Amino acid sequence: MACHLVFVRRARAGLLARPPFRLPGSPVTEVTTVVFLLACLAMMWNDPEVGRRTLFLIPVIAVLLIGGWFGIRRRVSQTADSELSQLTK
Repeated sequence: MACHLVFVRRARAGLLARPPFRLPGSPVTEVTTVVFLLACLAMMWNDPEVGRRTLFLIPVIAVLLIGGWFGIRRRVSQTADSELSQLTK
């Protein structure tokens, strides 16, 4: 969302070329999304029992998600390689 806003600014400045596809409702939809996500984080912070713990655990959750992604990526790559080798026989 924020990256797209920066991209549009740089495109208007002539530093980048924009693709023919345009995001509908931009930039209103992007700002609305950022406000919504910040409101969700604020509501989580206001719940001391579960919400704050979840916010504090976000880095741990992110590391687990990234580790899982690398783990499954390796397995998918091996499966794809074996399927491709079977198809070429």
